[in-house]
Amino acid sequence: MLNEEEMLENELYIAFATEQGSRDVAFLSWFGDEFKNYFSTKITADNHEWYKQHINEWKRLYIKYIDNKKLEMLKVHEKNLDAFYDTNVDRNQYFIDNLDFLKDVKKLDLIFDEKTSDSEKVIKSLKEAKNVSVVVTG
Repeated sequence: MLNEEEMLENELYIAFATEQGSRDVAFLSWFGDEFKNYFSTKITADNHEWYKQHINEWKRLYIKYIDNKKLEMLKVHEKNLDAFYDTNVDRNQYFIDNLDFLKDVKKLDLIFDEKTSDSEKVIKSLKEAKNVSVVVTG
């Protein structure tokens, strides 16, 4: 929930910026934290998806306002990290697909828009659930 609050706060900074340059700088700053987390292997699966959707825009602005040389130096590491995160996402899906008790579970047919986070979907769907199973991993 704190992550979602931070995302909303950053979206508001960008939305209320009066000039394009201000919006660009706000986005560079916001995404810069995600870029750092990406290279520190600290982002979640949800944040990884958001990262992939916005990295090209951030790189475009980074080159425009800051420097291209540093991004070039990171390319080889970025490829390794992309493979690392993709492998983790695949592993998570494999793990979920192979939980025996989920095979006979009827999934709730609730409709959410694309902005609804996974945690929000879970919380909203609990209202309709008859039985709840929790798996803790880590």
